[in-house]
Amino acid sequence: MDRDRLKLDTPEGLALDLVLAGPGTRALAALFDLLLQGLVLAAMALIVVNGVGGSLSAAILLIFSAAFVPGYHVYFETRSAGQTPGKQRMKLRVLRTDGGAVSTAASLVRNLLRLVDFLPSTYFVGAAAIFMTSLNQRLGDLAAGTIVVIEPDRSPRPDLLAMPPPLVRRTTEEPAWDVTAITAEEVALIRAFLARRATLPHGARAKLAEQLADRVRARVATPGTWPTAETLLEGVVRRKSESG
Repeated sequence: MDRDRLKLDTPEGLALDLVLAGPGTRALAALFDLLLQGLVLAAMALIVVNGVGGSLSAAILLIFSAAFVPGYHVYFETRSAGQTPGKQRMKLRVLRTDGGAVSTAASLVRNLLRLVDFLPSTYFVGAAAIFMTSLNQRLGDLAAGTIVVIEPDRSPRPDLLAMPPPLVRRTTEEPAWDVTAITAEEVALIRAFLARRATLPHGARAKLAEQLADRVRARVATPGTWPTAETLLEGVVRRKSESG
């Protein structure tokens, strides 16, 4: 395995070729997130001090900060397919080490340990761990079983791509498709890809879609021209569902 690349075979039988993020891009993403968090905390401080005042305001701000900082990362990493605003800006994404989407528990663990990674200052422990580990993992990643990868191209919006079958679009050729030759195992494999495609880097997603489409084209009887790979996969699953 290349020091900065990771090749994975997912449980669904898909091959992933991922580029691991280094300490430089990760530090820039973290800095951008820190700036956004600082703006939120500053606004919150103004509201609390002006509205409450006294020693109670300090206690409120301390509690809010303790919950907001890790909560910020957990929210975006689990709601935005592994990307905080900083990671999105630097084209980074958090994944599990098996290539799957990061869970809430894993995101919470990796972000609670973020304080340790910043010791003694300026991200020293985290950067050292990234240099020393084979998968470029900081301590939080090691504990949570996560990695951070670079997306070579801009991915389409995950919220427009995560829609499970049945899907909205339907091609003109689709009603004539004969999908009886497609096995249940292949349908399960296609469904797994469609369910997790929003978490994949753009290049890997396109490659995997084409690999799966190549497997089924020869056994789908249809006139006319073929649709795109993902449209074909969506249609195959829909036709199998409709045929019972």
